[in-house]
Amino acid sequence: MNGSNSILFLEKVRYNAMSVSSYHVEAHACACASKRFSWKRVAGAALLLVMPLLWAPGLGYAQSPKPPKVVVPGAPVTYYDGERPIELVAALDEVAIETVDDSASVTEKVSKLPQLKVQAVEKLSGKNTQRVRFTQQPDRRSLEDRARELAASLGGAKVNALLYAPTAAKRSPEQAQILTRRLAVKVKPGVDIDQIARINNLRVVEKVSYSPDTYILEAKGDGIFDALDAANTIHSWGITEFATPLIRKQQQKKFSPNDPLYSRQWHLKNTGSNPGVSGLVAGNDVNVESVWDSYLGTGINIAIVDDGLQVAHPDLAPNARTDIDIDINYGDDDPSPDVSGDNHGTACAGVAAARGNNAVGVSGAAPQAGLVGVRLISAAATDSQEAQGLTHQLTAANPADRVSIYSNSWGPADDGATLEGPGPLARAALQNGVTNGRGGLGALYFWAGGNGGTSDNSNYDGYANSRYTIAVAASGGAGEQSSYSESGANIVVNAPSSYSGGGITTVDRTGSDGYEDPPGDYTYSFGGTSSATPLAAGCAALLLQAYPSLSWRDVLDILIRSATKNSPSDTSWFNNGAGLHFSHKFGFGRVNAAGALSIAATHTPLPPETTPLTGGETLSTPITIPDNNATGITRTTTISGPANFKVEYVAVDVVITHPYRGDLEMTLTAPSGVNSKIATTRSDSGDDYNHWVFTSVAHWGENPNGVWSFKVADRYAGDVGSLSSWTLTIYGHLENPAAVGDWMLY
Repeated sequence: MNGSNSILFLEKVRYNAMSVSSYHVEAHACACASKRFSWKRVAGAALLLVMPLLWAPGLGYAQSPKPPKVVVPGAPVTYYDGERPIELVAALDEVAIETVDDSASVTEKVSKLPQLKVQAVEKLSGKNTQRVRFTQQPDRRSLEDRARELAASLGGAKVNALLYAPTAAKRSPEQAQILTRRLAVKVKPGVDIDQIARINNLRVVEKVSYSPDTYILEAKGDGIFDALDAANTIHSWGITEFATPLIRKQQQKKFSPNDPLYSRQWHLKNTGSNPGVSGLVAGNDVNVESVWDSYLGTGINIAIVDDGLQVAHPDLAPNARTDIDIDINYGDDDPSPDVSGDNHGTACAGVAAARGNNAVGVSGAAPQAGLVGVRLISAAATDSQEAQGLTHQLTAANPADRVSIYSNSWGPADDGATLEGPGPLARAALQNGVTNGRGGLGALYFWAGGNGGTSDNSNYDGYANSRYTIAVAASGGAGEQSSYSESGANIVVNAPSSYSGGGITTVDRTGSDGYEDPPGDYTYSFGGTSSATPLAAGCAALLLQAYPSLSWRDVLDILIRSATKNSPSDTSWFNNGAGLHFSHKFGFGRVNAAGALSIAATHTPLPPETTPLTGGETLSTPITIPDNNATGITRTTTISGPANFKVEYVAVDVVITHPYRGDLEMTLTAPSGVNSKIATTRSDSGDDYNHWVFTSVAHWGENPNGVWSFKVADRYAGDVGSLSSWTLTIYGHLENPAAVGDWMLY
């Protein structure tokens, strides 16, 4: 037994890395394995171990043996890059899916396919791409059958095969290669590409402009390996320079901010374990980090319309446009806060565009965007001053000095009793901004949705419910609605902000002037829709840098269509008549920076706004609203507009006499059956609605034609009112028939 143990010992050492610790461990194992322990045997074995070091090359260290060969489970596949074979392994226990559904929704749906025995659903890189892992299939044909079943269960979602390099032992998400339904073919002179396509059940989708005789083709069938098989068949004919399937590969990114507090900025990158907060669920962020490899907001100016901006802060100074700032409250050009408590704007500026990757503090969402301080709410301001702030540097002679985005984290009191909006000058300023800003493309006005929680509604804020502004709600570290965030049919998107588990880390006024106690240059507890708004604005700056020709309505459309359905199990979610998910709590979802750029890449510009459609009625005799009655009254109007009209905003101008208007709730129902809760009950004892305009974005993309209904109900006893008029106005555009298919994913 001693002899066999000695041999085992020597064999182990022969294949182990040559380290002192391994000698001791193995010698100890050998000694313990034998009852007749002998130090001589150990010493002899140790000598045998040391001797090879004397003959080792170089510095006398033996080379470590190579690791065992990696075996990646699956079916080997080969395709050709010219004449060079590329060998990969097709996974037989997983596929990629492209769907607007999130992982939770996908898991729920695919769980109804017991033959798959789904093990996991996880996000892959790219918009709406997820990996479904299930029981190993015996072959490619069985895998294709399962893929068809998955596609059917997910409403026709695109399902693709996943390929891995033969060395990808871990098969991690970043190693996955997605086999698309397309292939690239460069034919030799005289070869008919249409004939090739016809024989192989392909369609020609593009002739490449930068390479002669080169085409992109797409498989017509539903087999997930059709493109690969067709490419190999075409290659075998010898009539092409190359015939190669198009495979989506995740290139490794190189940029990640080196700012020391970046790890705390869960709103930018939520790992699920960021320090300083609790209750996080990884991925509940604005999906921005990958965008920074290409876009940082450079050349885009963001106006922080607020109580000031500390332009000398080390993390703001590199981006501060001190040459075009303004202090409207105190009549000079320096927006720096000099009044106790004026900390708000500086923190907002940090969320939007603190300088990133400068080894200082934090990063903003757009770490190289310009920051323009517009000091407006440090003191009481007039309608004229508000208009001045909302048009500052709007049409500057030098395009580099123009403001493209206005971030507004302010508005009327969120006390559940205030009904207030912009005056005529500020309203005109907003309209002028979207008409003439950015050289006629329109400026973007992001607006805080409000912090009144369930005791208020964002539609009672005339700034946030303007059709010229983008109302932003707040969500927490697990995607839930932040307790203070107001709901509303006017909410467009939401963005991460403070919640029960913690706040937002951003810049603070330096020294003892800011929020923090003890003093510091950064705060870790900023929040509210005040923080969500500049975060959304910063993400929009990245989009404008990447695609500067987008109109303000294009940006709005892209933000809507790319938004992430956060907290997907929340019962407030529904799909509107255009198939877009919407929630009065969350709008169309959480801002998704990478998703927005992905959609923008193939986005067809929206046609110009067309003449609005109108309906409603003015009653010769006002109709009494029954007191304390959930049924209330319902009025209808029929819209007969062009068949290709697509809804953007819907507005309802209401005249109601009531001594306690907070008793009332109002619902607008479209021909699609979608309900917009435009007014909810609250503690507002004010009198009447006198041409108050409620708005809704919930019907974005719908066809407006048909019967719209307007319901008013008085939910509390003791006060009675009546409806005098309601006017429905539907804003939108006439869809170009050529745009059909623009949103298809390949």
